[in-house]
Amino acid sequence: MTPVTVVSTLNSGGTERVALNLHNQLIEVFPNSLLIVLLATVKPADKIQNVIYLDGKNVFSSIINFLALYRKIKYEKKLVIFSFSEYSNSIISLLKTCKFINGPVILRASTVLTKKFEEAGRLRKRISTLLYASADVIVCQSETIRSDFIERFKIPAEKLVIIHNPALNSQDYRVRPANHEDYDLSNSKPYVVCVGNMRKEKGQARLVELYKKSGCRHNLVFAGSGAEADRLARIVDFYKLHDRIKIIGGTVDTIPLIAGAKALIIPSYYEGYPNVAVDAAFLGIPIIGFSDCEVLSEIVSDGVNGYICNYSEPNSFVIAVERSCDLKPYNPQTQLLCARHQPKTFLAKYLQVAEKLSE
Repeated sequence: MTPVTVVSTLNSGGTERVALNLHNQLIEVFPNSLLIVLLATVKPADKIQNVIYLDGKNVFSSIINFLALYRKIKYEKKLVIFSFSEYSNSIISLLKTCKFINGPVILRASTVLTKKFEEAGRLRKRISTLLYASADVIVCQSETIRSDFIERFKIPAEKLVIIHNPALNSQDYRVRPANHEDYDLSNSKPYVVCVGNMRKEKGQARLVELYKKSGCRHNLVFAGSGAEADRLARIVDFYKLHDRIKIIGGTVDTIPLIAGAKALIIPSYYEGYPNVAVDAAFLGIPIIGFSDCEVLSEIVSDGVNGYICNYSEPNSFVIAVERSCDLKPYNPQTQLLCARHQPKTFLAKYLQVAEKLSE
């Protein structure tokens, strides 16, 4: 079998890091494995084996360049394509639908598409349904994503497989936990942390508003960057919360930051499966989120490894933060999360799917 992993870019996003994790593990088993990057806007400093960067500046050039490469490699023994990003999924699915790709195609869905397409209109949803239907298998990160495909996209259940993301920082969890001095916090009170890309659906803005309403006493540290970063800073300014809220950007090493926190806050409106929750599980840090983010019910057992709050009840958030300090760092729920996110488990499940399709 010749595995080919396809991704749109190789920036620091979770999807790209998961794709690279799979590729690096595949090379140990199949030395002829390939990693194809469609939009080679960023090339990591670290050396990557068997990687091909395509100069795809747009959809058309990405298709042409991929087809040119595919003609060269399609005669490899039992070629299997793993696609990891929404952009690469669209291109690979289109080529599969048009019969340009003959071998098995496995697409990874990284988010709840219905939520993402709510503002995009029906046409995009219909096109996506047709494209995803061409895949041989769709890998879902969570039961929430799987249910979304079955109920709203009418994808047959037998095409859907749940494979949880691997722990991406498994070598880095034994670190010195950070403290308030590391991040220039204005007081010595304990802090909670929110880590992730700053986009509207990630809910950082509503977390600041909740801090204002609830009067939570803990410091709050945001780590991340993105389109909402400036707006988030303006909201903190507006509410005059500089004494309790710190925004430190996206370049900080987040593992010590999470390790030193009393809790990890995930304020997202929706998620496919937040990788940062895996980090929290391995570090034994409680997770607090809101009930409208459905996938959190697959991660958090209320009162065991964290709390799921009702956003409309600010007092419940304050209580959750206070009580999270009393939770045991390693309990059955965190052990379960750690077990299912082992990198070798991730690889084994992907190989199982690929080998079944290659028979």
